[in-house]
Amino acid sequence: MILIIGGIILMFFISIVQKQKEFSEDSISSTIQTDLQSIFSSSYVSTGTSSVVEIPNKKIQFGCEGFRVGNQFAARFPYAFAPDSIESDRNTVSVYAHDWSVPYRVTNFLYVTSPEVRYIIDDDVTDLANALFDLLPPKYIVKDGQSKLFISKEKGSVSGDKNNYKVRVIYFSDPVTFNPGSTFGDTKEEDISAVYITPGCVSDPADERMDCNGGLEFFNYNEASWVSESTYYVGKASLLAAVFSENKEIYDCGMNNAFYRLQNITKVYEDRTTTLRDGYVSGVCYNSLDNALNDIGDIATAASEQSYPNVRIWADSLSTNNGITLANSCPAVY
Repeated sequence: MILIIGGIILMFFISIVQKQKEFSEDSISSTIQTDLQSIFSSSYVSTGTSSVVEIPNKKIQFGCEGFRVGNQFAARFPYAFAPDSIESDRNTVSVYAHDWSVPYRVTNFLYVTSPEVRYIIDDDVTDLANALFDLLPPKYIVKDGQSKLFISKEKGSVSGDKNNYKVRVIYFSDPVTFNPGSTFGDTKEEDISAVYITPGCVSDPADERMDCNGGLEFFNYNEASWVSESTYYVGKASLLAAVFSENKEIYDCGMNNAFYRLQNITKVYEDRTTTLRDGYVSGVCYNSLDNALNDIGDIATAASEQSYPNVRIWADSLSTNNGITLANSCPAVY
């Protein structure tokens, strides 16, 4: 009887300790998630700036609903692109932002990753690989007087194991089928992914093709086999989003939010340009603004249809007409 009672008491205290531990873990996760939300919001407005954030060694999970730490409810961040999970033995997270303008500023995209993720640009001896390598954030940044690894990026052959928990491969030539097998040593197949980029604007220089529109093909391991899914990009911010997004789902979620915002921003420019145009009865300014207004209407239609190529076509046309408007000493559209 005494042994039974003693066992019950011991189990009771073990239960209390376990619940206290769970409460402590949840409290730590909640604090980290709140801090990350603030950091992401701050980084989001600082385009072109790379930052390394030091955090406790906790896994951050990304998905369509946002990001979360531990068992917390997901914190929504509509324009973030990342691997599906972020881990770091260095206790750091890498954050970078870039504006998405087509042609006027729509929003900023936030790219979140870990220095433990390996990004390989397959060097197919074209200027495209070099252009993307230069477009990506720097490999190292200086923080507190020390050089810190920001992103593990490289150009070259797709092989070798460097003890990264995830590997992302970027192709500019068709890999035909993507099946790395044991190419990356002990890295799990579900932690290996790839994207095949086919930029449009084929007659433009390589760096300008990064800012054009084109096709994307995502490769991911799904339980027992490799699957590919196709979509598009428009503008270099969207291209970078495809590089940092582990799969098409994460990419599409962010781009769906971006296209919805594009519709709303375009409505503002449409109303403003209508008012400007109607301030003239006729003449060069009326005609220039009317042409621009037609382009804005076409951008709105393309945005509602999520037509990546047409957004680029009409964005380029509006950029040209806005230049003509300014050259004629008329009010700028944007």
